[in-house]
Amino acid sequence: MKKISAVLFSIIVTSLFLSCDNEVTTISDWEDITVVYGLLNQNDSITYLKITKAFLGEGNALIFAQEPDSSQYDVKLDVKIEEYNNGKYVREFVFDTTTVYDKEEGVFFAPRQTVYQAVTHQQLNDRSRYKLVVHNPTNGETITAETPLVHSDLEISKPIINNAARPTINITDDDYTKAVELISTVNGRRYGVYVTFYYQELLEGNPNPINKNIVWRAFPVMKATTADGGEELGFDFVNKTFWKWINDNVPYTDAEMENSVLERYADQVVFTFEVAEDQFNTYMEVYEPSVSLIQDRPVFTNINNGIGLFAARFSKERAFYLSEISSNILWDDYYELKFVNPVN
Repeated sequence: MKKISAVLFSIIVTSLFLSCDNEVTTISDWEDITVVYGLLNQNDSITYLKITKAFLGEGNALIFAQEPDSSQYDVKLDVKIEEYNNGKYVREFVFDTTTVYDKEEGVFFAPRQTVYQAVTHQQLNDRSRYKLVVHNPTNGETITAETPLVHSDLEISKPIINNAARPTINITDDDYTKAVELISTVNGRRYGVYVTFYYQELLEGNPNPINKNIVWRAFPVMKATTADGGEELGFDFVNKTFWKWINDNVPYTDAEMENSVLERYADQVVFTFEVAEDQFNTYMEVYEPSVSLIQDRPVFTNINNGIGLFAARFSKERAFYLSEISSNILWDDYYELKFVNPVN
């Protein structure tokens, strides 16, 4: 971890707490600092990198942040990722610029932003290391960073697959515990899980059911002791909390909209397991909410000659249909949700 000046934070603090006395100089000499954020995932078809510059100026930093010229380079950078296996160069992925139009509103300008992308579909090797190289043709500076990938042989031990063709999961409406377990994998340090329930709705005036889903993020984050893999981690939950989640989130809060639902049909329950590589875990630990009164924390970066994060993540899914017992609970005990047996 490197301790560096938090440029943007300092600007915001200055603008909020210093007076407007023109005799006081609070702005130091401007320095071109490249800011990089990118996460490699071998599941992704396209890898995106956000590459900008830190900015400094007299005035309100929050206003500067809304101007594209403040943080976007006016030249195209030379960006590539090099692959190394056992220390030997294998190949490289060259990145080009593209524009995204769906960035959410926030401190920085939106919804249009420039990012760098490269097609990496089924080309990243989880036994290799990857080196990011960014060259600025204007000032000749080169920015680098390295990361391994999270190994993809993540073992999900529970819930088990009971039928390869149509796996089912039995969740009863009681106080018993449903086990959700995995074995940590190499290069993975932080683990999380969330559940997605997919279903369909048949509405008045529409002969075609529409696809719907709700997401359950009630599980704690687990951290492996090391990044060597082989540790058992559990995310167990009480059965009836699943049904409470279903009951609380499926119906529309708008009574008129809910009344327009004629029938619902249950589909799959999908467990998605997420893994963060060691450097990514450290980054999140640094920026997790603190209960301490001391808020002056180091800024984490693993970017050489710049700031930001270049690391890896991985995700794996396990999908089930509700068992006959669980389906009957949905149809009979929670009949007000309008789920029906599609066979009948």
